[in-house]
Amino acid sequence: MEQEIVSYEELAAKQRFISIGACGGIKIYADLTEIFCNKVDMLASLGAGKTGINNLYNWFLFETVATEGGNISWKEMDRRAAFAFLEDPDKDYQLPGELPAILYKILGKRKCWSRFYEE
Repeated sequence: MEQEIVSYEELAAKQRFISIGACGGIKIYADLTEIFCNKVDMLASLGAGKTGINNLYNWFLFETVATEGGNISWKEMDRRAAFAFLEDPDKDYQLPGELPAILYKILGKRKCWSRFYEE
């Protein structure tokens, strides 16, 4: 954006999915929510992400969307993808559609639209 390669409008133009499966990904969760004007759903690790979980979830998510299209809710996706998190007993992941993700979107929405009006 600083180099004027992409605008806020372009970032907010479509819904996106980002997987932040890296260690400490939650630290940039709020910033990405704001940057993409709440048009992003994220999978983020709260601590140390696990490659096996990240890869399995991402593969399953994209295969499901490719098969069924966009007519599936995050709640249904979470139900179907529960097997991917069996090795995550401490709940180290923030999944799209969970309460903290919704709260980030509420906070990010206020910040995002105020940026449009500042410029």
